[in-house]
Amino acid sequence: MPVASESYLYYSGDYDIPGVGSCSENGTGIGCMLVVINVGKVTSDYTGIFNQGFRLHGRYFNGNALDMAIWGLTSEGTNKMLNMNSKLNPTGIQNAGANCSVPEGCKGVHIQVLFTSGNEPLMGLETTFTR
Repeated sequence: MPVASESYLYYSGDYDIPGVGSCSENGTGIGCMLVVINVGKVTSDYTGIFNQGFRLHGRYFNGNALDMAIWGLTSEGTNKMLNMNSKLNPTGIQNAGANCSVPEGCKGVHIQVLFTSGNEPLMGLETTFTR
């Protein structure tokens, strides 16, 4: 899965990437989110297993605001995976995007954020958010 220079990949779904990490819902109700941010000047290309999930590629334009961009990306993704109320996902409407295979959404989300320079991992952050 390529991630262009100064760009990001957002992925929600099960994954297993050697040297990066793995996550599988496996009936637990805890969904998986992976965000790879390539701060380098060359494209990264991680190979592994990405099961059927949601993918979003984008470019960041202001490295000074990257922390807020990551917060917004992971916050909105978590909101959708948990089927929580928001302007984009009002209560009473079908779930806007959970990968836990149930209309009610996930019980929680395992979030992994990986900063890379090309294929060189620089720093990783991991947390699990539950209702």
